[in-house]
Amino acid sequence: MPVARLVPAAVPPKRRLGILKSMIGAEELEALSAAVDAPLSAREQAALEGGTTDALGIQGGNDMADESTAPIGRFDHIGIAVHSIERARAFFEGALGATHRKTVLHASGDFRLGLFDLHDFCIELLEPVNPEGFLAKFLERRGEGFHHLTLQTPDLETKTVVLEEQGVRIVDKSFDNPESIDAFISPKSAHGLLIQLGQTLGPLNNRPYWEADDA
Repeated sequence: MPVARLVPAAVPPKRRLGILKSMIGAEELEALSAAVDAPLSAREQAALEGGTTDALGIQGGNDMADESTAPIGRFDHIGIAVHSIERARAFFEGALGATHRKTVLHASGDFRLGLFDLHDFCIELLEPVNPEGFLAKFLERRGEGFHHLTLQTPDLETKTVVLEEQGVRIVDKSFDNPESIDAFISPKSAHGLLIQLGQTLGPLNNRPYWEADDA
């Protein structure tokens, strides 16, 4: 493709010549003068206006696009605080078509967990048992609704160190029990969201993806 076509035809001729001169040198301008006013193809014009060079066959672009951060983990479940799992089932099963997996009492005895599957999406309903527990106080303060998002996170202890070095506030870290490893990203660091990072079943409602991948 002629080098002149790298400068849109809409640019005034004198300006185009100046740009070309800076690109290829004055000695070649005479040979390219006939191409200065050649219009761009629709594909080339769209590529230039969109800030890309792929359609022009030019290597390069925004180097930042190649410096993406690897995902910290994968989705496990969403936690929703409710006054009654039994009453909430009418909506989640009847309206959404979710399948009830099980309802269990949390090891703390402070609340119950109702697990529901909506295809590959896991919903965890949390119902308070202890009227003085955190969940009862959460419902009193905020009412029913979103409580937390849980991500399956391998090598969690190392990743929390990295997050803290980035200024992310990590709370309620639990690394001592190998059967229940988790930590939370404070809503103050996550735009109002409480994010649970889990490495084992217990905090997680589904088998960790790295174990499934190794099976």
